[in-house]
Amino acid sequence: MKKANFWILFGPGALLAATLLLFYKTAFLLGRPAWMFGLGISIFLASGITYLIYKEVLFLEKNLQNEGTQKDQEASNLKEVLEETQHLYRRKVDQLEEAFVAIEGEKDELHQGYEELFEESNANKNHLTSYQTSLDDALEELRKLRQIHFLEQEREKKTPKDLLSQHKQLREQFDEKSLILDQTRRRLFMIEGHLIVLKKQQAMEKLDSSQEEEMLLSILKALDEENKFLEKEIAELETLVVSSFKLPRAKKIKKQLENMLEFQFEKSAE
Repeated sequence: MKKANFWILFGPGALLAATLLLFYKTAFLLGRPAWMFGLGISIFLASGITYLIYKEVLFLEKNLQNEGTQKDQEASNLKEVLEETQHLYRRKVDQLEEAFVAIEGEKDELHQGYEELFEESNANKNHLTSYQTSLDDALEELRKLRQIHFLEQEREKKTPKDLLSQHKQLREQFDEKSLILDQTRRRLFMIEGHLIVLKKQQAMEKLDSSQEEEMLLSILKALDEENKFLEKEIAELETLVVSSFKLPRAKKIKKQLENMLEFQFEKSAE
């Protein structure tokens, strides 16, 4: 740059020096006329103006070079920024593609997991239904076992003393009446046997024994009536024994069982 400026300044300076030398020679030959002096001043001014113009041109050229350098620097910076932006863009695109691939993979895994969970849920529902059925059966079996256990406990409870004494007394009366009935039946059987024997003897001997026969018939009738009375009394005693021993207890057990079932029904409803 300095060398170029030197040659640019050297041109106008050499022209000015040559012009002055020409004026000096011409003025020496022509006797120094006035117009020659004016021409020299004009040439000097023209050389100065030319120098200033060249200087301005150099300044403008320098500014243009500086601006060009600045533009080149800005362009280089913009290019670097653009390259960096493109690099970042490509990197972001790669990251987005990788993320998209990962999301697709996770989506497939989630879909597969959802299908597995759906199948497992259906299997659990089937198992739950089976468990519920088994639970209902177990509860029904437990309810039956509780009822049986309750009835066994009620049976194992001690019978009141007065009921036992009454049962014992009725049983003694029943045994006594049964003994009397057996004796009466034996007597009746013996009398019937004697009557048959007498009838045979009367038929064979043709004896007149109507009075004795009537007496035997009356005895037989009385024994028969006593036998029927004893049988009726024994039946009444049996009924009384059974009713006194079973009916109150059966009513109590039935009532307690109904209360227990009602309580269990209320609990299951809640």
